[in-house]
Amino acid sequence: MELPQRSSLVTQVTEILRHGIERGEWSDPLPGELALCERLKVSRTTLRGALDILRREGWIVASRGQRMRIARRTRRTASPMGSKVVGLLSVLPSHLLSSFSHFVISELQESLHDAGYKLEVHAHRRFRARNPARSLSNLMEHTCAACWVLLPPTTACMRWFADHRVRCVVFGTGDWSSTVPSVDVDLRAVSRHAVGLLRGRGHTRIALIVTDLASPGRSAIEEGFRQSFPRARMLSEAEPFIVRVPDALAEMKTTLDSIFASPNRPTGLLVARPKHVLTVMSHLASKGIGVPRDVSVICLGHDPFLDNVTPSVARYTFNWKSFARRLAVMVRQLADTGSVPRWEILVMPQFQQGETLATPPA
Repeated sequence: MELPQRSSLVTQVTEILRHGIERGEWSDPLPGELALCERLKVSRTTLRGALDILRREGWIVASRGQRMRIARRTRRTASPMGSKVVGLLSVLPSHLLSSFSHFVISELQESLHDAGYKLEVHAHRRFRARNPARSLSNLMEHTCAACWVLLPPTTACMRWFADHRVRCVVFGTGDWSSTVPSVDVDLRAVSRHAVGLLRGRGHTRIALIVTDLASPGRSAIEEGFRQSFPRARMLSEAEPFIVRVPDALAEMKTTLDSIFASPNRPTGLLVARPKHVLTVMSHLASKGIGVPRDVSVICLGHDPFLDNVTPSVARYTFNWKSFARRLAVMVRQLADTGSVPRWEILVMPQFQQGETLATPPA
């Protein structure tokens, strides 16, 4: 009888149960929860987490007052082994992707080409719909890919890939039950560090500007931001706040006008996306609000165009090529073998001092 190890128990119990169902080791219906807990040597909380994943994947079904029933012994995967195609899915059209994303795609194409694979890029807004199931199912039917790279993923997309057991690697933050390997910048740590820099300069009124795209990356940035303030601070008059903005320029300008019309307008801004830094700095300047004279700005990312901005922007940088190499290794392993450790590789960037960070105005 196979027993789980003590790391990632929910994930390992899920795999043990799934493999047991595939091999016919479990009778239908499954034993009760107490019996399963005893056999697997895990808590009821851990077992229920595993059963919930199997239920979402379609392996088992539950009826009130009855034991779990086995729905199927095998399940077809949408990722055929032997294919020499790797798919890349973006919920944003190509022209809206960052320079960093285009760089990584180019490096990934070259690496996969050297290994005999072709990278097919599918970038469209329809994949960022609240319920992308129809679009994703249609894509899988017409694309024979050994595995997929998700860039940048929405939570709904990640849920669909996990539920349908499609082999994938996330280029970005992966948070769907920790079942998907991912490579990303440590956005929580970056957000916390940036808040610490502002608070260290004496800023108490701090705002975070993030995209309105519902994604694990945005969630990570917001979580790190909130963790940076004690509860007493969060309830004080100088409460920090989060602003979610669309990519539309007009709406961003309206949002900024609203923020800075407040008597408690922020003296420090954290801006998640480099391209939004240009909008923030240029629009504030048009309204007579100086950076950093009236408000300090820190960008949580980097793009080469920021090297040509005056005043120089305080931001976080890292080695793009090294990042792309790590992602390529993981994707090639998944395409070659059909499996890869469920790692969450996090890269911590370095802070680059800029002229947009200063003490708050008196």
